[in-house]
Amino acid sequence: MSQSFRRKPGAGFVLLATVAIGVLGFLAWGMSRPALDRAWWIQVELMVAQRDALSHGEFRSFQEVLAAHPKMASAMLDGPKSGFISANARGVVGNGYAYLVRTDARDSAVVEVEAFGATEKIAVCARTLDEKHCGPATHHTPFSWPTPDSGAFPQLIEVRIDTREASKRRPVNALVRIGKGT
Repeated sequence: MSQSFRRKPGAGFVLLATVAIGVLGFLAWGMSRPALDRAWWIQVELMVAQRDALSHGEFRSFQEVLAAHPKMASAMLDGPKSGFISANARGVVGNGYAYLVRTDARDSAVVEVEAFGATEKIAVCARTLDEKHCGPATHHTPFSWPTPDSGAFPQLIEVRIDTREASKRRPVNALVRIGKGT
């Protein structure tokens, strides 16, 4: 009867395997898109309405990039201290979402959403990374949310709108505004 003979891997093999794993990890890291580049591409896609609303992970990543690079928010807004970074026509949104940025916590702000051409209530949810507020909006009674002054700044604000009236299921536009708080 013969016994099987097993040898432990030698130092050369262990070194070769470690280097191969390190090279593969370095290549994977090098080929991934940097967060700042990803944020710029997302903003361009939002401005031309060529994408769906951000996932929670994309929202978090975008907020982290804004906090790490505050001048990016100023460049996106081109002047004002708060405004849209997604597609809109003078505040009218028809794709179901809007993204706004506030650059300064000292300037309190209120997000308002009004149903534009709808006869029934529409559901609206607005959020930052730390807080969320949902409620109805009609043409005569807008949804209103004083944005929180806590958290990272510049502050990314997402507004999601149910763009179909409940009974008729027809598309509805919404007028989204961000204005000075009290």
